[in-house]
Amino acid sequence: MSSKFKTALLGAALLVSTTGIASAQFNSQAEMMEGPYVSLGGGVNWVQTSRFDVEDLGNHLGDLGFKPGWTVNGAIGYSFGFGPRVEIEANYRRNNTRDVWYAAGASVCGGAPIAGDGISRLSQLGIMVNGAYDFFTGSAFVPYVGAGVGGVRSTIHVHDHFSCMEVPEQSQWRLAVQAFGGVDFHVSQALRLGVRYTFMHTNDLDGLTGSECCPISFSEGRLDPNNHAITAQISYNFGAPRRIAPPPAPV
Repeated sequence: MSSKFKTALLGAALLVSTTGIASAQFNSQAEMMEGPYVSLGGGVNWVQTSRFDVEDLGNHLGDLGFKPGWTVNGAIGYSFGFGPRVEIEANYRRNNTRDVWYAAGASVCGGAPIAGDGISRLSQLGIMVNGAYDFFTGSAFVPYVGAGVGGVRSTIHVHDHFSCMEVPEQSQWRLAVQAFGGVDFHVSQALRLGVRYTFMHTNDLDGLTGSECCPISFSEGRLDPNNHAITAQISYNFGAPRRIAPPPAPV
């Protein structure tokens, strides 16, 4: 047997052995991290096409479309070491406006593309209190679900040259709720990498002012944004492993 072949066999044996030890560490369910942690994330955000109602005109003005945008988030929290954890999260989202589609009778201008990506946008800064639950699977993969409630400061600015629509930049704080779920991978006992999906609903933005159709002014515009985000996440737990009692032996 050649020395190269022996070396290859030895390397394969070491790899299998190392993998088995790592797998046994998580399969045993003997240790789960308990303590404070921090997390960061970033990815893509989509805003559902939103109804744009204007009371001053007496009807539903139309639908406001948005391009895919970006989002970032950061959180500090505490894991109890057996599934549940709580955290305070700050997040930011930004999406440029894509188009306005007017309802029948709302405008003689018709649907038209928004002009100026840097002008027409919706940005949202949120502060959320979340609760989550980790499902330990006996492997390095940990799926989880969670929900949160908090406040979001939304800033909207719409400028459409084609239909003479103008909503000057204005900001409002509103109550928001979110639900999320994802899967993390334990790089080490404390370090986790993963992917998360988040749905966030913000209470209607109302009292929006602006003008439409050369020009008809309005002062009671209302927008109802919903967000969908997919983000890559990284977190690190600064606590210590929590011993979990093994299941009772079968009788």
